[in-house]
Amino acid sequence: MLRVFVASNTVPSYSSTVPDGWYRIRVVASDRRDNPPGEEETAFRVSRPVLVDNTPPVIRDLAVSDGVLTGRAEDRGSTIRKLFFSVDGKEWTDFFPEDGIADMPVEKIRVNLDALSPGDHVILVRAMDQAGNLGSGRLRFRVS
Repeated sequence: MLRVFVASNTVPSYSSTVPDGWYRIRVVASDRRDNPPGEEETAFRVSRPVLVDNTPPVIRDLAVSDGVLTGRAEDRGSTIRKLFFSVDGKEWTDFFPEDGIADMPVEKIRVNLDALSPGDHVILVRAMDQAGNLGSGRLRFRVS
């Protein structure tokens, strides 16, 4: 029986037993169980590098001033791929980082918030990295 591991450029979350980093996977195939000694054959192949990334992004320095949300999303293992926010538990809204494309390990957050009513509010921010890990941050703030 031949077991094959197929990998894309990232390894799914079942890789949590291995520290984050780039790895090459060696696959060995043998027909030793089905052939007499001396007639078996073995072959191997080494994969291209695959990323093991189990660490979620971190949301830092969230602030709201004059109706604008600012902050940073950081990931130490890969790049930020998606950003979302929700105000007061309402629907999640996708947004682009300040530079217009999510493609770096550190992305600046800058979102113009729609006119918010006076009072206390809570904003949640999520970031997804290249491996699909989600990190989140929360900020309570008051609109005068």
